[in-house]
Amino acid sequence: MIAAAAYIAIDKLHSRASLLATLDPGTRQALFVSLAATTGALLGFAITGVTILLTVGQGPRMTWLKGKAVFRREVRFVFFSAIVGLAAATFAFLTLIAVATATRFPLLWGIVAAAAAAVTVDRVARLIGFLNALMRVALADAESPTLPHPTFTEPMEAD
Repeated sequence: MIAAAAYIAIDKLHSRASLLATLDPGTRQALFVSLAATTGALLGFAITGVTILLTVGQGPRMTWLKGKAVFRREVRFVFFSAIVGLAAATFAFLTLIAVATATRFPLLWGIVAAAAAAVTVDRVARLIGFLNALMRVALADAESPTLPHPTFTEPMEAD
C-alpha cells in the first residue's frame, strides 16, 4: 500500500512520465521477466522451507522445536504469508510481462509493479528474519546436551 502510494506520489511530482513508462517496451518486458523469475524462485524457496519443516516429523527435535515460542508464534504466519505473497507477486509480474510490450504504460500498471515488488521484499525479509531467529534457537540447542537415543525394539532381520 505504501509502495503504491509512493509510486503515485513520485509519478505526480514529475511533469513527465514515470520511470517504468519511459523505458523501452523491450527493456520493460525484460525487467518483468526477470522479476517474475526471481519471485518464482523465491516462492520455490518458501515452499521448500515448509516441506523441510514438515518432513522433520514428530521426532524429539521437532517436539522440542514446537516448545519454543518463536517457532509456534511465527512459523505458520511467516511461511503462509510468504507463499501467498510471492505467488501473488509472481502472477502480477507474469501479467506485467504481457502488458509491458505496449508503447503506452499506464499508471495503474506501475502501481501494480510497485506493490508486487514491495510485497516481495517484505515477505522475503520476514522469512529471512524468521530463519535467523530459528537459527539462533538451533544454535542454542546445539550447545545443550544431546537428546538420548531411543532404544531399538525391533530385530534387524525378520525371521
